[in-house]
Amino acid sequence: MTNNCDMARDLMPLTIDGVASEASQQFVTEHLEECAECRAYLAGMKASLKVDVDQAAREKRDFTRTAAHMRLRRWLRRAMIVALALVVAIVGLYAGIYAHNAYNSEKIMLTSNAYTVLLSQLKDGRVIVTAQTFNKRISELVVQDVPTEDGGRYGNIELWSTRSSNVPRGDLRAYELPSAQGYEYIVYDWTKRIWTRGETIAPASSEMEAYYAARDALEAFNREVEKRHIIEQAEKGDFSETYQLTPEEKGERYDLETALNVAKTKVPEWNNGTVIELETAEPRG
Repeated sequence: MTNNCDMARDLMPLTIDGVASEASQQFVTEHLEECAECRAYLAGMKASLKVDVDQAAREKRDFTRTAAHMRLRRWLRRAMIVALALVVAIVGLYAGIYAHNAYNSEKIMLTSNAYTVLLSQLKDGRVIVTAQTFNKRISELVVQDVPTEDGGRYGNIELWSTRSSNVPRGDLRAYELPSAQGYEYIVYDWTKRIWTRGETIAPASSEMEAYYAARDALEAFNREVEKRHIIEQAEKGDFSETYQLTPEEKGERYDLETALNVAKTKVPEWNNGTVIELETAEPRG
């Protein structure tokens, strides 16, 4: 191998990259025309460079895919963390709301310092229990029939509310007992005695008498209408129809309901609250 071959081979990388001078490029070109060995050497160099370039391209593509995959994994991981945190926050929020609502809607029995109780007796013997709270809504008024040790019984009045049901003026309920007969005494909140056998229960006001008379009239009307409906169904042999009031019956019911509502507003025993009538019922055991 001559010195010209050495020089040509030294200049080949520059000519391949296109950075050789014009004189160097011409020298390499003229030498390759005369030297088969250098032509073979250049071909091998180009082949090797192509392999290197292809390898570099593959490595670059692999690196790009790996980097993209890693970025995707990082994004998915962050997204999962955010989603999990959001789910935890939502679950915590709803759990808090549910616990708050459950706590506030929980039924509680009112103690005697939260309300007052008044007994009034109608002329026909019925006893009206009027309970008035100071600032709590009444969800239920219960009269319990409690046995005594000597085989008798007494009545205990309970008022139930919920934790969050506060009302500025309190609430009022009226409960109708068929009578006080059979009771040895009546208490509320288990300890506050308001009546003992032999004592006289305060007579109901004339306005309360008028209210219950109006209510009895409305209930009698409704029973009569229902009775007439059942008889008509039996005569037809068809019990599927819903009874429709006649215009006269609608007018009569309207007048009875109006009279009842007017009478309710005039009862002095109920002038501190809104009465929510409870159905007449036997005391609970």
